[in-house]
Amino acid sequence: MGDSRFPADWSEILQHQWEGFAGASEAGEEVTFNEMADGVGRYCQLQQGEKLIVWTPETGAHALYGGIGAKWRELGWERGPLGYPTTDEIDCPDRARIQYFQRGVVYWHPKHNAFEIHGGIYRHWLALGGERFGYPCSDEQEMADGVGRYSEFDWGNKLIVWTPRTRAHALYGGIGAKWRELGWERGPLGYPTTDEIDCPDRARIQYFQRGAVYWYPEQGVFEMHGGIYGHWLALGGERFGYPCSDEQEMADGVGRYSEFDWSNKLIVWTPETEAHALYGGIGEKWRELGWERGPLGYPTTDEEFGPEDSMIQRFQRGSIVWWEDVGAVHLGEIVIRLTDIGPVGGTSSALAEPNVDLTLKDIDTSLLRGVPVATLPAEIYRGVPRDIPLGFQMTESSESVDKKVLLALKAAQQTGAAAITVVPFGFMIAPAVATLLEPALLPMARRLSGTKNRKSFSTDWSPKTVTFKEIAQHIADLDRNKPGGLVKEIVIEMQSNSGAIYRMSFDIRRSDSC
Repeated sequence: MGDSRFPADWSEILQHQWEGFAGASEAGEEVTFNEMADGVGRYCQLQQGEKLIVWTPETGAHALYGGIGAKWRELGWERGPLGYPTTDEIDCPDRARIQYFQRGVVYWHPKHNAFEIHGGIYRHWLALGGERFGYPCSDEQEMADGVGRYSEFDWGNKLIVWTPRTRAHALYGGIGAKWRELGWERGPLGYPTTDEIDCPDRARIQYFQRGAVYWYPEQGVFEMHGGIYGHWLALGGERFGYPCSDEQEMADGVGRYSEFDWSNKLIVWTPETEAHALYGGIGEKWRELGWERGPLGYPTTDEEFGPEDSMIQRFQRGSIVWWEDVGAVHLGEIVIRLTDIGPVGGTSSALAEPNVDLTLKDIDTSLLRGVPVATLPAEIYRGVPRDIPLGFQMTESSESVDKKVLLALKAAQQTGAAAITVVPFGFMIAPAVATLLEPALLPMARRLSGTKNRKSFSTDWSPKTVTFKEIAQHIADLDRNKPGGLVKEIVIEMQSNSGAIYRMSFDIRRSDSC
């Protein structure tokens, strides 16, 4: 017994502790004193080994007996997960007892026997207030996936779950119930990565490896996970809003969505489009149009800054744009048509003016070139809304053959003459026939004019630009005037260098209304 770490009279210390140990000095019981297996501590026990006093220089001497002592010995004495005792047994409510050790605790209840906690779960239990959090009602157990460990508390109403990566976190109440309902660690959420966190209005939130669960005292508990959860984090998490529904399947069976901020906001996900948020005026318009089964389909972007101080969000089959003064407008493919052109104050017939070739600036309108007005309306633009300049270049011919042809044709129509002479050819055409053949004769006259000494010149007009916002406003007007409001008319007047003033009429409509 030459170990200087122990007092020479250590056996007297144990003997003194033993003599104070209630019930230990029954007649005929022999007390033995021994060195612990690790060589650090000493212990004395009854011959039957059911009662012990264990001593180390660091922990002092403490008694072990009954259910708690049996659990300690079962776990491997001082070399087990608990280590040496640091207290004697302590009274608890309901005639229960608890005893603390270097790395854990053992709780005993007369109806349920003894349960232990140790390691990371034990340390987190202490951080949560120890006995105020609740007493253990199970030994530490392995999780189903073989990775984590857990212990139950408060008769199964609370858990502390631990993994090497996530460490230990508590689960209880509505959030804990939702986690267990979803499949514990093998469900969509995975392991907890935080304890519960306070939120406004007495609510609570808890984060997991692949999601989060939010609890509100009046509305209940809601979870989000996967792509929706990841996008929620990217949008600022709690700053974006708290979930107010579980993740749900969309009506088409393809997508998933979760509601936030008491249904004022959505995050919608599909495998193809991924997750995007919908809220405010744009979100309301999308829902009004029929959600994913409406004309737009699923969102492909979040809201973005658009032209002219707008906010715009793009979808599989179109866009919604929003202005504070206009509101939200569904913008799909649009069509703009030239419906009429004619001189101000006169007939709208092209026969009243010189030969005119019209070219829409910045837009491919080759079909318009040389086409008589009789073929109108003519489509000049089909595509997504944008700023569109409605300005023309006009080619007018001077006193040339083509003007004579036009004047002769006009005279035949107005006077009902029996015949007309077309220079340089001669043939007879009845007025009725002239009227019927006008669409064919006009391009013929233009071809004839090319064989003469034609003096022509081009005139550029300053274009009238119909802005992106004006187009959106037109579409909004159509939407408000449904079912009859399918077309919005635009009228532009322009003057050429030759002094002719033309009024051009256009209409704008959705392509699906054509």
